[in-house]
Amino acid sequence: MDHAEVPAVDLSVPNVSDNMNNNPSQDKEQLVADFLETPFANGTFIWLAGIATIITNIVLLRKSGIA
Repeated sequence: MDHAEVPAVDLSVPNVSDNMNNNPSQDKEQLVADFLETPFANGTFIWLAGIATIITNIVLLRKSGIA
């Protein structure tokens, strides 16, 4: 997925579209991550590790005959 050279928003509310399209931050390339990107990525990995642990424990309990 590539970034559009000139991103534009076309909403049915003209003032909102104009304000979003005239935002000065769109003139710059994003060089750093958003401040919430790292915590959410870390949280996702922790959540996936927890799901994998739960699945592993269920499989081990069924093999041992306890559950």
